[in-house]
Amino acid sequence: MQCETCHAGCCRAYNLFITIPDVLRISNDLGLSPEEFVDIKTYGESEGSSFVAKCPGILFSDASSEEQRFFITLRRVESLLIPNTIRCIFLNEWERSTPIEKRGDHPGAKIIARCSVYGSRPKMCGLYPSVLDAAGLLSYIRKPAISTLSKSNEIYKVCPEDWTAADFTNDAEKIVHDHTIDKYEWRFQAQVIEKWNESPRTKAEFFPLMKRLYKARTLATGERWSELFEETD
Repeated sequence: MQCETCHAGCCRAYNLFITIPDVLRISNDLGLSPEEFVDIKTYGESEGSSFVAKCPGILFSDASSEEQRFFITLRRVESLLIPNTIRCIFLNEWERSTPIEKRGDHPGAKIIARCSVYGSRPKMCGLYPSVLDAAGLLSYIRKPAISTLSKSNEIYKVCPEDWTAADFTNDAEKIVHDHTIDKYEWRFQAQVIEKWNESPRTKAEFFPLMKRLYKARTLATGERWSELFEETD
């Protein structure tokens, strides 16, 4: 789902939790280190209570507290076009040559915004606003969650227009396929982090180890699983 009039409200309003494969894919495709686009935040900073059930927080040996748990999110930075607002680090913005009249005074009437890493974007971005319910049935979010940030600026409103069925893609097979992979990735990541948390290391050691582990994860069973965690660069 990507409308021509989109101001990318979801890329501004939401703190995006991403999987380790998301990080490794973007890092590889763009030639960036994870530290250049990822933030590792504590539970309170990340406001992600719904993700605690998906994946345990990460422990680090160099954290200020042994009990602090961290989560991986895409970094958000200040918008260059809308002062005092934030956006995803990968969101590009331009001024429109002709404002969208039906948007009125909404700040999105004067700008256009697009993802600069669309082909490599996190799975969650590609799946939104589709969901799989407990029975495995595919549906779409018709009324997106309202961010607390929207009280400070309308640019954080996900979409100022109502969504209809015609706005969504009909490629249900691909969406269900991608949801299945995403569900697997979160489950595997939970196992990885639980193993990491048995003997936490520093933040600087996390992604190098994850890169090595995920590259060999088809072999990560039994004794080999423990060996991969014990290996050093």
